[in-house]
Formats: sequence, C-alpha cells, structure tokens
Amino acid sequence: MTVGGNTAVANRMANAGRRLSQHFPYAFSQCLAEVTNTSTEDTAHTLSIPFADTLTTMSAAIESSDRNNIHEERFQYTDQWTITTKKSHILQSKCVSPFICDKTKDTVNGLSSEAAVDLDRVCMCCRYEYLLSMPHMPDMTYANNWLIVDHKTGFSLRFNCLDALRVVSKELPRHLKVDAADDWMKSRADSQYTRFTAKPFDWTFTTDYKGSAVSVADGTDVATDGSAGVEFAPTDERINIERLKRKDDILFYDDVDLFEDELADHGVAKCSVKIRVMKQSFFILMRFFLRIDNVLVRMNDTRLYHEVGTDFILREYTNREAFVKDLHIPAPVLIDPVQLANH
Repeated sequence: MTVGGNTAVANRMANAGRRLSQHFPYAFSQCLAEVTNTSTEDTAHTLSIPFADTLTTMSAAIESSDRNNIHEERFQYTDQWTITTKKSHILQSKCVSPFICDKTKDTVNGLSSEAAVDLDRVCMCCRYEYLLSMPHMPDMTYANNWLIVDHKTGFSLRFNCLDALRVVSKELPRHLKVDAADDWMKSRADSQYTRFTAKPFDWTFTTDYKGSAVSVADGTDVATDGSAGVEFAPTDERINIERLKRKDDILFYDDVDLFEDELADHGVAKCSVKIRVMKQSFFILMRFFLRIDNVLVRMNDTRLYHEVGTDFILREYTNREAFVKDLHIPAPVLIDPVQLANH
C-alpha cells in the first residue's frame, strides 16, 4: 500500500508451487522449509507513510482498562503510532435482546432507509447474523476482539473478527470432505437425500483477510476510495528477517484470537493476529490455520513490518496448503502450526 504516492515499486510474484521462501520471526516460528505438493500464493505490498518516524519521542507505558467485559491495552509507540488491543468473551449463540432485535428484523430485512441505524441497535449476535448470513458462526467467535494500529496522520490498520468472516465463501469448498465422509456416504448410498446440502457455505471458514486500512475518523476504507492518498503498491522488497531474529527487547506484545472452530471434532479452523513491538520496529502476523484431520492443512499468513526511520509499512501475504497424505510428518506436528511451518 502507498500513502501519498512517494514510493515507486515494481510488482513481484514469487515462484508458485514448490518454492517456499517466506519466514516467521523467532517469536512465532522458525523459517519455512520447502513442502512438496502444495498450493502457494506469495505477494508483497508497501504502505508508504507521509514522513518517517523517529525515536526522539520514547514509547510510553502500557495502559490497561476493563470496561463492559472488554479488556483493553493501549501502547503509544514513538510519536506516530497508537497500538490498541481489545479482548472479550465469545459471541453469544442466541439473541440477548429479542424485544429490540425482533422489532428491527422487518426493517433490516426489508432494506428500509433506516436499516443501518436499526442494525446498530441490535445485539451483536443478530448483527453478525444479518451481516454474514452464515448457517452458523464458528464455535468461538470473538466479536469484540480487535487489534488497532493508528497513525497520527489519520489512517489506521485494523484487524477484527467480522471483517475476517466477511470474506468466507458462500459456496461449499470443492473436493474437501472430513475423513469420515466417505464411510458415511457409503452407508447411505441408497438415499436420494445424501448428495444435497441445505444452505451451502465454506464450512472450513477459510479467509484471506489481510486486515483493513481505514480512516481513524469514520472507519471508511481509505485504500479503496483513495482518501489520504493511500493505495496498495506491489513491491520487490521483503521483510528484514535477520533483524527480526535478533533478541531485541520487546516493548509490547499481544496475541488476539478472532475466531476458532473445531469442525465438529474433525480438525480446527483458527484465525488470530499477533503484534510484537521493539525499539526499532513493529511486526504483525495474522494467520488463518486450517487442519482437517487426516485430509488437509492450510495456512494463510499476512505479515506487516515497519522499521522506525522508514516511510513505509511492508506487507507480505502467503497462502499454503497440502494434503496430509503427501506430507509424511509426525501426527503431533500437524496440530501445531508453529511446528508445521518447519516442515
């Protein structure tokens, strides 16, 4: 992404298929090794900042607060950035204010001119139901969990559950079934109903959400509408892995879960975002990890990195997946994405 258009960068697409050269910093995992029989996407973009930050202003202490069952931590980084994390309980599985929500249901479904205002009044459970139209939410949906990185010029990098789920496909995943599906189908081969699915959607909850670049003032997508001169720009540059490997003091760290589902005891689908702030840089890793037991593993990783003194943020995105039968690695490794990244 580019702010102000002051960085000219060329497009780069890494070799697709077998060559995997992305890295995870030491706090999250070690370097990735090559994995055969994988599907891979690898892209990088920059977000330029109107002026470079400096260390003339020291970072402030971490501020913590608890309000309305939401734990919030705030960290002022140099004189440019305010980093905020919010954590709370999982989303309720049922409406908690039926009297209010039922009154708005006809208005929202009828696309009234007041629908947006009414939608703001409904409970979080109904809001998710209306906005996502999923047959069901992940087992653990952290609707109030956020990572927010505000820049003093008025734009913000934000990571949240709702936006992560917005991009989940409304179609069934092709060629994917849980390990027991074939046996189940064979036992019901004479039934005419076994090959029909009501309300299809991607039950793996796979998301390629990379976070959002928005206006601090009103939350609009500044990278889409071009306000503040923000735009995505492909680049050849890569995150400085050697610097991230250094044992620098960590000024601030947090790990924020966005959602998790156990796929009816047939694996796990989990989306989370982590941030690590050092004196000279900060690093964000957003990861969607999918494991369908005995079938497939998948990782969609977004990494964002900024060094103090530079005028841009570097964002890398990778998508990798492989069938379990092709990996030939110990079963315990398959349940741990950090270990799995080393194979």
